[in-house]
Parts: sequence; structure tokens; C-alpha cells
Amino acid sequence: MKVAHILFLLLLLIKQSNCQDSLINEIVKVEEVHFSAVGVGGVLSEQYKRYLTLRENFSVEELVCLLENKSPVIRLYAAWALADKKYSNLDAVFQKFLSQDKKVNIFMGCVKDKVNISHILYYRYWTSLKLEEKENDTILFKLDSIILIKSKTYLLSYSLNNRLFPRSFNPMIENLAFKRLNFEALFYLSNWYREQYKEKLRKAFVKVLVKTKFSRISSSIYYQIISELLKVGNSKTKCIIVSKLKKDRTWEREEKKFRKLLNSYAIKV
Repeated sequence: MKVAHILFLLLLLIKQSNCQDSLINEIVKVEEVHFSAVGVGGVLSEQYKRYLTLRENFSVEELVCLLENKSPVIRLYAAWALADKKYSNLDAVFQKFLSQDKKVNIFMGCVKDKVNISHILYYRYWTSLKLEEKENDTILFKLDSIILIKSKTYLLSYSLNNRLFPRSFNPMIENLAFKRLNFEALFYLSNWYREQYKEKLRKAFVKVLVKTKFSRISSSIYYQIISELLKVGNSKTKCIIVSKLKKDRTWEREEKKFRKLLNSYAIKV
């Protein structure tokens, strides 16, 4: 009886292994990471259904093993499943993705694009949390800390908006703000430490305002920089702003919004 029971278990394991291999092969064939809703109708694609099957049928240990798979699509889907399961060592997975970053084809809504796996993993975990959870979530804090340490600028807009970091992080943020003139770092310091860094912020915002071609970025960033500069400005600030507004007319895309801000500071263009 014992031998028969062991043979039965072995057959089950072999069958399960074959099914898992088949699932992985099917995912790799598509060569795209699909989000939960794709296309005009926002449907659940067959590829995303395969991901759900992977998430439900693979153990944490098996998912960790899949992080070594040669396909970046499989590695990312395995990391997604770990993120969905609130895997406590997700920061180590994120670190590894950053050090060996690959781009994968994604399909989200009506958009098809090619994006870094580190970005997509972070976004997956970030969106899994409610707004009120983000500030105190320990896993997200670890991911955000890594972003600051590694100075991954394409993710700073998320991490610096999630919380007020301990003051020990300020030197890293100062470096990003005042040496690299990173928008998000400047906005963070202006939001939390405006009086402490007032003069440094003024000089940095002036540099950013003068050198940036906002037609290549967005009028909303243009607006935010002017708004923050007005908060820390001095008597010369208004002249600098007016000069820029006359040269770079990108602001006219949202003219009503800009004029309302300028009128509140008695600025005429």
C-alpha cells in the first residue's frame, strides 16, 4: 500500500510539473506582459488568465525559482505573483531587477509599449495599495529607499510622493535636488522643508525654469515650477518668470490656470 501511495504521489507531481511547464511555455510564446484589462473593451486577455493561473498554482518557492528564468516576461510575472502575495523579500527581487534591468513588451489598456521590468514590478505593488496604506507600508518603504539610494529618477515621482522620509535621507534628496536639479526632489524639499532650504530652492528653481524647454515635458510641470518658485522667490523672481513666459509659450495650453496663479502674485504677461 505504501509503495502504491508513493507511486500515486509521484505521478501527481509529474503531472503537475508537466502542466506548469506547459503554462510557462504558453506565456513565453506571447512575449508580452498583459495587464488585467486590455484593448478597447478592457477585456481579460488569455495571457493575463495564464498569469492568474501561475499565481494561484505556483508556491512562493517555485515563484522564486522562476526569477531565474531566461524569459524576462516569466521573471516579471513571477515577481508580480510575489508582489500580489505581499512577499516579505520583495525588496531583494526589486534590487535584482534594477541591477539586471530588461525591457519587456507590455499591453495595458489600449497601450502597447516597452518598459523596464523594475518599473513594472514597482508599479504593480504600488497600485496594489490604497492611498492611505502607502505611507506606512514596510515593503513599499524598502522599495522607495532603494529608489533613492540608486537614484532611479524615473521612479522618484512615486517614491517621493508616498511619504515624508526620515531626515537621514535628506542628504540623498539634497544631492538629487541641488546638484542634479531633479524636479521631484525639488518639489519634495519645497513641500516639507521650504523655510530650511529657501535660498537653495530659489536658485535651483530659477536654473530649472531658465534652462528647461517645457514643450518637451508638460505644461503641468511648468506650472508647478513657477508655483514653487513664487513661494520661495525674492524681488527679482517675477522678472525672471515673466521673461521665461514670454519666450516659452507652452503655458498657453493651460492659460486660464496660469493666469489665475500669476494674478494672485500681481504678475502680468
